[in-house]
Amino acid sequence: MCLGGTFLCTGLIEQLGLMETGGVVRVGFMHYNTTDEIDALCLALDEIIT
Repeated sequence: MCLGGTFLCTGLIEQLGLMETGGVVRVGFMHYNTTDEIDALCLALDEIIT
């Protein structure tokens, strides 16, 4: 079984029915991220999910 996109949480991902769609996206922000980078990520995610 490929664990890509599951972050080793295969049980949860399977229960949520997300295994068939490729798993999930995990995002983390740190103090060095700019607001422009965060805005760009939010826009990209919005395009994907809508």
